Amino acid sequence: MTDTERNKSVEQLLYTEQELAASKGREKALQDQLLKEVTDSQDRLRKYIQLNTELQAKLQNETNLRIQAESHAASAQEKATSLEGKLGHLSETIEREKKRLHDDHSQLKKDSKFSISRITANVSCQCSGQCLFISINHSSTCIFFFCCSLNK
Repeated sequence: MTDTERNKSVEQLLYTEQELAASKGREKALQDQLLKEVTDSQDRLRKYIQLNTELQAKLQNETNLRIQAESHAASAQEKATSLEGKLGHLSETIEREKKRLHDDHSQLKKDSKFSISRITANVSCQCSGQCLFISINHSSTCIFFFCCSLNK
C-alpha cells in the first residue's frame, strides 16, 4: 500500500469516525429528547390521573350530598303530609267546638230569657209592683235588681 492509499484510507477512516461520532451525537440528542418527552408525558399522565382521582372524589361527594338531600326532601314531604292531616283534623275539631259553643250560647240565651221572665215575675209579685230598678246585662251573665217596699 502506498502512502497515498494509506493517507486516503486514514482520511477515509477519520471521516468515517467523524460520521460515527456525529451519528452517535445525533442518536444521543434524540435519546435525550425522547427521554424528556417520555418524562413530560409521564408527568402529564400523573397529573391527569391525580385530577381524575380528585374529580371522582368530588363526584362521589356530590352524589352522596344529592342522595342525602333527596332523603331529607322525602322526609320533609312525609312530615308535611302528616302535618296537613293533623291540621285537617284540628280544623274539624275546631269547627265542632265552635258549633258546640254556638249551641251552648244559644241555649244560655234561651235560659237567661226564661230566667229573666221568672225573676221579673217573682220580683213584681214580691214587691207588689214597687220595684225601683232592674238591670239585666245582655250577655246573660249578670242580673241586678233592687226592690224596696214603699209600704213600710
